Order: sequence, then structure tokens, then C-alpha cells
Amino acid sequence: MKKPFKLVVLKAKIEALLRRVYNFSGSSNLVVYKDVIFDMSRDEVKFQDNLIELTKNESKILTVLLENREKNSNERRDNYCSVAK
Repeated sequence: MKKPFKLVVLKAKIEALLRRVYNFSGSSNLVVYKDVIFDMSRDEVKFQDNLIELTKNESKILTVLLENREKNSNERRDNYCSVAK
């Protein structure tokens, strides 16, 4: 994480780590991916100090994409490795 950092980003990253490791669910529904902060409870995305309100469908799509980001990156990596052989 680069310095200086915003406390909301740090808090969201810590909560995400706790959810993954200890199945902890804090009161916040924030998902952080790189510089994007997605508030699932408000259907809002914050990126570079810009706040974007999402429709319900956009929010559902983004939720699915973010939940599967690690799985998708591993599949792509496996596909690249099999092509390279």
C-alpha cells in the first residue's frame, strides 16, 4: 500500500482480510480493489475522489466480478501457462 493512505481504504482492506481469514463480517460492506472502493450497502463506487452511484444491476454485476476476481485471475494464469507449454 502506498503512503499516504486513506483510513477508509485501510479499514476496508483490514475488514476484507478478516473476512477471508476468520469469516468475520464487520458492519461495513466495503470492497476494495486497487484504488476502487465499492460500498455494497449504498451501491456506490469511489475512485480517485469521484463518487459514482450504481444501479441495482450494475451493483450486482460488480459484486459478482469482485467476488470472483481471484478465481478468474487464477484461471487466466492457468490458461496462459498451458498455452506457453
